[in-house]
Amino acid sequence: MQQEKVTVSARIPKEMYTFCLQEYTNISTAINTSLELLRDKEHIQNVNESIQTVNKHKHNDEALQDVVNLKARLEEKDRIFQVNEENQNRIIKEKDDHIETLKKELEVSQETHRNYMVQMQTLINQKAIEAPGAKEWLRNNSKFSLWEWLYNSISPNKHQRQYR
Repeated sequence: MQQEKVTVSARIPKEMYTFCLQEYTNISTAINTSLELLRDKEHIQNVNESIQTVNKHKHNDEALQDVVNLKARLEEKDRIFQVNEENQNRIIKEKDDHIETLKKELEVSQETHRNYMVQMQTLINQKAIEAPGAKEWLRNNSKFSLWEWLYNSISPNKHQRQYR
């Protein structure tokens, strides 16, 4: 099937005419080849523009995917931070409760100590009243302590020392 052809005439520079005759067998072939190249150039340019547009969209899609990934990572970090904060709050509450328990135990221990000291003072006073010469004897006898005297006074049957 033969294509329909049209005859055209054009004025071209002499150097171009000489070049076309050197490169091509006749001037018609040179003109047809150049027109085809011109047409293909526009087509190639359109294809390049399409490729650039596709690359832009691809880059935008990659950037969007990066944003989605970063958002997911940020949400994960927030969740981890919240869990850590909850654990820290729980530990702080447990320690506060333990501190309160220790304060109460300290108060009980101090009260027990006070009661013990009051009881000891009462015992010392009772012994001083029962044995009025004991105070003088303790003052004169410096080699025995008050506690040793108190121990011997409270438990008279157990290993009591004999004093001169």
